[in-house]
Amino acid sequence: MRGSSVPRARFEDLVDWLNGAGADRLEHAELEDQLQTQGRALLRRLLQDHLDLRAGREHRVEVSDSTRRRTRRWRPGMPAGWAPCSAR
Repeated sequence: MRGSSVPRARFEDLVDWLNGAGADRLEHAELEDQLQTQGRALLRRLLQDHLDLRAGREHRVEVSDSTRRRTRRWRPGMPAGWAPCSAR
């Protein structure tokens, strides 16, 4: 995944923190809370990187619904300018 160096670095920081003296000083519940908070931030970053990557592969096309109202939609992996027959 492009851009994964930031989450990878955050993961390494998290592992280093767990191996360090700061984590050793925490009670079990405090350690679990910190790990949950930092882990959730890491997962959010991974998800955002994935969504950014997906958006880069999607192409915007114009389509019409059953009332012939034209709207714009994102279609994954479609070449630019391609649209379903109903949209033409």
